[in-house]
Formats: sequence, C-alpha cells, structure tokens
Amino acid sequence: MKTTTANRPLDPPRAGSRAGVATRCVEGIFVATTMKDAPAYDWYPERFWFAVEGWTDREIVAYKRLLDQQWLRDGLPDDARALAGLARGKVPEKVLAKFPIETDGLRRNPFLETIRKSQRERIAKRREGAAITNAKRHAQRTLSDTLAPKNGANVGIASDTPPPTTHPIPPTEVSHPVPPRRRSANTPPPHPGPASPEYRKALEDWWRYKRERGQVYRPQGWNGLIVKLGEYPEATAIKAIQDAIANNWAGVFPERTASAAATKPTPELTSRPWDKGTQ
Repeated sequence: MKTTTANRPLDPPRAGSRAGVATRCVEGIFVATTMKDAPAYDWYPERFWFAVEGWTDREIVAYKRLLDQQWLRDGLPDDARALAGLARGKVPEKVLAKFPIETDGLRRNPFLETIRKSQRERIAKRREGAAITNAKRHAQRTLSDTLAPKNGANVGIASDTPPPTTHPIPPTEVSHPVPPRRRSANTPPPHPGPASPEYRKALEDWWRYKRERGQVYRPQGWNGLIVKLGEYPEATAIKAIQDAIANNWAGVFPERTASAAATKPTPELTSRPWDKGTQ
C-alpha cells in the first residue's frame, strides 16, 4: 500500500517534549528543574459526558483520542490530515472546535492545559517537600544538592535569578552524651562522705558477702545501712561488719558491738602469793 500523508503515522513524541520548566525558591535557593508530565491526567467523567451529550460514538472516540494525543505531545498540529491520522479518521467540526489554535500554532484543549498546569504544580510541590525532608534528615549543606538529580542533567541555575546563598547551611551537630561507666556488681556504691580506706574495704567485703548469699541491696536499703553505721565510730562499724561476716549473720548490728565493748569487764589484778606477807 502506498504511504500518503493521510495514512502515514506521525512521529512519536520526542523525549522531553512533555516537560515543564519551573523555577522556584526553596528556603532562599532558586532552583530551575525540568519536570516531565505525569503519564496520565486527571479524568472527570461527569464533565466529559456532559460536554459530549448528543454526540455520535465516532465523534466521542475522536474527541477522546485527540485529548490523549494532546497530553502526550503538548499540543496538536493545525493540519487536517495530521489530525485525521491521530484520530484514526476525519475529525468532525464540533470536535475540532474543542481544540482552538494558540499563539504557537498548535491546537490545545484549554481545560486539559489547566489540568496539566495543576499537575505540574502539585508534582513540584511534592518534590520540594521531599527534598526539604531529606535535607533535614541527611544534614545536606544546601538544598540544591538534594534537588539536583544524580546526573545533573535537568537542573540549573537560571541566569536571571539571584545566585545561591553564600553561607551554606552547616550540618546539624548532634551531641551524644557519653553514658556513665557501669559500676561492677562486686563494688558497692561510693560512700557519700569521707571515710578511711579500712572502712571502705569493710563495706566492700560486706557487699560481696551479701552477694555470695544471693542477696542484693537496693539503693534505699544501702543508704539506710550507711546512715546506721555512721552513728558509730569507724572502729565500731568495722568491727560490727567483721563480726557479722564471721558469724554468718544476715545483717550488721553495730549497736550490739558497741554494747559488748562498753560492758566488757576489766580484768582485775591477781594478788601474788609473795605479796601476802607484805600486807
């Protein structure tokens, strides 16, 4: 079959033909991004079927095909044969009236271009929101580093826009506090006040003794023991701890040690036999 202008297929849409260039300012940074249109557009069945009420099936199909081709090509040629090739048949006049000629010589449906503009703004807003979130999460020095694609092909700074900021955003410094060093299970809590090395060693011995018995001091119980022992001299407290360990007691009784020391009888001098004669 001979190929004519009427049945020759049109060239497919060129790469990047469905793109919109938007220059926006995000936190003081002007970024010009090349944004491709979405592969689908918002569809309003009620509006469409109200507009084609009373049309024939051929007119409805031609109208829908030209809407799709306009979305793909960003406009339709002002040529009857080319339009017939896109619509797969002659385009009726009432369908052609839905695509007026614009200043660039292409036919476009005005409402579909309104949808295109709305979608471009929505996509750009979502992209910028994601870029701001990623910049905060990864502590980017500037948002242009995040908004730019990896290949850097579709991003540039417009010549008529202000230059990027000269004071890059410093990364957020997160201070991680050094956790306190864990105390060994065999070491008691530090004594709150001054104490001799002997007294501290006695407390450590008592702490380990209680652990060997399968008993563990809670903070309140240990503080109570320190207060109780503090009411007596260090020598008495040390002796009470030593007595408790030696006798396998469950507790320390400094009052018993102090009472025993106070009531201990003083040894009397035994008279010597040879002293009797001198009396």
